Amino acid sequence: MKLSRERKRLRREVVEVRDKIIAFGIVLVFLLSATVGMASVLSTSGGGDWKYYKEITVKEEKAG
Repeated sequence: MKLSRERKRLRREVVEVRDKIIAFGIVLVFLLSATVGMASVLSTSGGGDWKYYKEITVKEEKAG
């Protein structure tokens, strides 16, 4: 009887840890998909239409 109670307690702990891992994975997938979505909105290949586009050229000169 004592062994059965111990097994039930251990099984409950394993289920709790498994549930936490699954919840963490779901949150991680959601955050990654949101990040990818935001990056595609900011890029020109995301189908967005910019009102203006300016090419910037940077020239470096040697000091001295």
